[in-house]
Amino acid sequence: MAADGLDASSRVILKGSGNWDMWISVIRKFAKNQQVWDYINPDVVQKPSLTPPVEPTPGQVQENAAEIQQLQGDSLSKFQILEARHRSQLQIYKDKTKALATLQEYIVKTVGRYYDIIAKEDDIAKELTILKNRVKPTDWARESEVTDRYYATLKEVSRTKVETWISKWQVTLNEAKNLDLPDVRGLRPTRHFLKAVNAVDPTFSKVWINQMEANALSHEKS
Repeated sequence: MAADGLDASSRVILKGSGNWDMWISVIRKFAKNQQVWDYINPDVVQKPSLTPPVEPTPGQVQENAAEIQQLQGDSLSKFQILEARHRSQLQIYKDKTKALATLQEYIVKTVGRYYDIIAKEDDIAKELTILKNRVKPTDWARESEVTDRYYATLKEVSRTKVETWISKWQVTLNEAKNLDLPDVRGLRPTRHFLKAVNAVDPTFSKVWINQMEANALSHEKS
């Protein structure tokens, strides 16, 4: 992902609850990088609003002053400081507005078949909340989906390149561990891995399974 934009390589098409986490993570990373996540975070009900900074007036630094030409002495210096601060705040506001516009474009391009449910909404924060309520899986559904995908990945070892399979398995394993699923606690993932590898390298699998069993027996005796 580019520092100042969402390039094609980072694009994830929202297909359903199965890849909601991946889809929203791209948006979250970009939004945090651009310091606009707090304005659109769908998990927060009360969000701040992005509003332009108020332009300073001469009356703020000198009573009854309506124009800059009326400012005298320290009042003029104070007003110039306020103007400089306003220019800085205005630039930040413009940068954040641009970032939100980029996000809006990204959402439209990647929301897929869910575009219809946000078609009439122009506020990004509301769009993400609508999508979250419609697409984000419940805890039970998420655990079930990851568990099924974990075991499905284990069965794919003989149908793809080993390096590709290992990478995919590690990603799924990390997802399962993040959910603290019982199926991936302790040495279970290692056993699953070795049994799966048996389909492509029986010798390697058998040697390490025997080693694990031997280690387990030695611990029991001690």
